[in-house]
Amino acid sequence: MKKLSMLLALLLLLCCLTGCGGAGKSADQRDAEGLCTYTVSCLGQNGERVEGVMINFCTDSMCTPVISDEQGEAVFTGPAEAYHVQIVTVPEGWELAGEEEWITEPCSQSFRISFREVGK
Repeated sequence: MKKLSMLLALLLLLCCLTGCGGAGKSADQRDAEGLCTYTVSCLGQNGERVEGVMINFCTDSMCTPVISDEQGEAVFTGPAEAYHVQIVTVPEGWELAGEEEWITEPCSQSFRISFREVGK
């Protein structure tokens, strides 16, 4: 019984360390050139897709702006680094409903940004 308990504890620890069951991507997923894709979903409070949000993906030396598409997704592909992600502009009729910036983990991030309609 003691060996079984130890085995279960080790499996639980392994799952925690590898991100088993976590939200979003958790594994390092590089393409053939060693680049990673980071996806930000821009959604309204009722699930509406928010097009036209300008988001910066920044390192210590540069920022790359990306604009959310008609699906409400801003997709950035770049080297595996931790990026400082910032909301730069929000389309007319919308406002940010939470934080304005985040730090990603290298090559492992997809997340949602919530917005609310203004004047509704």
